[in-house]
This record gives sequence, structure tokens and C-alpha cells, in this order.
Amino acid sequence: WGWGSSSVKVPHFARGRPRLFFDGTGHMFPFSLGVTSVIMREYDIDPEACIFAISGGNFSALCVILQQDPRMMFHKQKSSLEEVKSKPLMGLFGNLSDLRESLDRVLPDNVHILASGRLAVVMSSWPLLGFHYKHHFRSKQELISCVIASCSFPFLVWRPQWCVRDMGLVFDAGLQNALTPLDPIMHLTIRVFKRYDGDPSLTPVGVRPSLQRVATPLHPKEALRVMRSGSDTAIRYLGLSPSSKEGRPVIGLKRKKRKKEKGGMISRAASANAALERKSSSPSRFASSLLP
Repeated sequence: WGWGSSSVKVPHFARGRPRLFFDGTGHMFPFSLGVTSVIMREYDIDPEACIFAISGGNFSALCVILQQDPRMMFHKQKSSLEEVKSKPLMGLFGNLSDLRESLDRVLPDNVHILASGRLAVVMSSWPLLGFHYKHHFRSKQELISCVIASCSFPFLVWRPQWCVRDMGLVFDAGLQNALTPLDPIMHLTIRVFKRYDGDPSLTPVGVRPSLQRVATPLHPKEALRVMRSGSDTAIRYLGLSPSSKEGRPVIGLKRKKRKKEKGGMISRAASANAALERKSSSPSRFASSLLP
């Protein structure tokens, strides 16, 4: 399961619970959103599941907790992507103020109540690293500040964040997760970069991740392609073929009963993916199929 894994322990608040982990994705967050759209469509997620997230993985985690269509989340963040691309150095060395404003605008006022106990935002302390989990939130602004801190990767954002009184300066936990991955204590991990050949985590197929793609905003059409790749990858990884009854077993996920349609039992994920395949020949038609 990877080097450094023996030093990672299950946090006390997550013991005995299903654990899902959305690793940091940076500007490739549409990949995780594509995966999430399939999971939410095909499975009932255990309400006792604890959802861990780093950086852009928080968008997917919030979709699950708020029961929000990931395509809608993508649509809401699309304008932020376009604004960032117009900034000097495409927003590098900024303070993520656009992201803060966007989250404040799109998240409900009671998001901190809905997320407390279910979402664990993962951060590292500055400059000593380590994992710090925030899983109870006193206000909407405190939750947003934790997400911003989790997205604050060193050198890409101009400084660490002060988001919680008792935590001090914190930032993106991606470096610590590279040294001691959280994957071994999770029941399902969605990540952009494979740790090694044969990595059992759910990682991209058909899209080649790179540091440049993670660090700089994607063109909207490219972001749509990455999101579609996430959906395709999830369908293959989870074994959601039309003939499959259960798919790959994952603790915390229970396959929804499929509706009977003309021609027999058809997987909703497979039929939706087939529709995307038919539309993919035209970029404009494909984009309209994803955005509400």
C-alpha cells in the first residue's frame, strides 16, 4: 500500500466508520467531480461515512454532503476559472480571494452544520507539516477558511492561512500526503497522481495529469474533458457495466436499485456515459450536455 503508510493512523473521530478520501487535485478538480457524479448517481452513500478532502477534493466532498449535482458545482466554479485566467500569472502567488468569494456565494448558510462530523478538511501546519483534520465547524466562514487553507499550496499561494484559532498557520497537506499517504486508512481514494504502478486508488485513465495542469487553470473545454474522464474512469473502476449487478464492493457505498427500462435492466451510469459519447464529437454540444 505504499511507503510511509505505517505512520498514518485513523483519526479518532473516523474510527469504525466508512472513510472516503478526495485527494488534492488543484485545477484538475473536474476529474474528481466527474467521479463524484457517477458515485452519487449509482450509489447510496452511508450517512455515517467520513469524507476526507485535500485542496480541490473539497468541492467533491461538499457535493456529496450537500447532495448537490457535481455538474452544477462545476458550472458555478467555471466563471471563477475564467476570472483567474485573466489575472497576472493566472493567479499564481495570489490569496485565493476569488475562490473564497465563490464559495461564500454558492454554499448555503448552514453548510457548516451539514458538514460538521462528516467532512474532514485535511491541512498541514506551517512549517512543520503533519496532518491536521478539521471536522467540526463553528460557522460557514470557518469552513470556507479551512477549505481555502487546504488549497493553499506553498509557492503557488503567497502565504499559509490562519483559519482556526487553535491551529496556527496551515496550508495544503499535499506535501505531507506525498510523504505519508492517507490512502492506506481509506476505503476509497480518488486521486489525480498514481503513487506507483498498480496503485489501487481511483486515478485518471485517458487524461495525463501534470504539475502544470494542477497548478494553472484549465481552459473550460479542457476542464469538461477532464470531468468526462473522471466519469469514464469511475465507471470502469467500479465495474458499472450494463450487465453488472453490484460492481466493485466498496465499504460505505451501496448500489442503488436500477430502474427497468425497455430492453431490460440498464445501468444509469452506462447509459449516461453512452449519451456523452454520442455528443463528444461536437465540443459545443458536449459542453451543453454537462452544464445545467
